[in-house]
Amino acid sequence: MGKAKGEAREQAGGGGDRRPVVVTIKGTPEWGEWVRGFAAFKRTDASKLIDLALVKLAEAEGYGPKAPPR
Repeated sequence: MGKAKGEAREQAGGGGDRRPVVVTIKGTPEWGEWVRGFAAFKRTDASKLIDLALVKLAEAEGYGPKAPPR
């Protein structure tokens, strides 16, 4: 029988700061390229760029709770 993914990672020396997937976004390849291009322009990666965009939007919209650390 196969091993669970987590067990395989632990045995392979993986680990560290494993976090669950929170959001998956589907889009066209062109949109994905645009997001990655903008992230590169901002000298970051797509996940951090999207996090920053959500924090800024929440602030602009007056959403009360402060975003917790990712």
